[in-house]
Amino acid sequence: MNDKIIKRIFIFLFCVWCVVWAKGLCKDIKNNYRETVDLIGKSQEEKWEYVFGLELYEYLSEAKKIIPKYETIRFESDNIDEYKMFRALYFLYPTKLSENESYILVYQNHFEKNKNQKIVFAKDKYTYIIKNQ
Repeated sequence: MNDKIIKRIFIFLFCVWCVVWAKGLCKDIKNNYRETVDLIGKSQEEKWEYVFGLELYEYLSEAKKIIPKYETIRFESDNIDEYKMFRALYFLYPTKLSENESYILVYQNHFEKNKNQKIVFAKDKYTYIIKNQ
C-alpha cells in the first residue's frame, strides 16, 4: 500500500512539473514568435543589422570592404561588449584578432594614434579605422 501512494505522488508531481514546463515553453514561444517570424523573412544583411544595430553594422560593413583578407585587427571600444566583439570578429572573418595588428578598429572611443598610423576610414570624430604602417 505504501508503494501505491508513493507511486501516485510521484506521478502527480511529474504531471505538475510537465504542465509548468509546457506552460513556460508556450509563454516563451508566444513572446518570441513575432520576432522569430520577422527574422525568417529578412535577408542576411538585415539579420546582421538586427544583431549589431544599424550604426555598428554600417561601420563593420565598411571595415569588411577596407580590410584585406587574413589581416590582423584589434578593437578599441568601450561600447562593444565581449559578446558583440566576437560576433563582429565572426562577421569580419577571415581577419584575425591580434596584439600585433595591421588595423585598429576604433568605435565610439577616444584613441591616440602615433606617427606610424594612418586613418583609412573615418565615420566621425570617435569612429574610424587606423592602419599601422
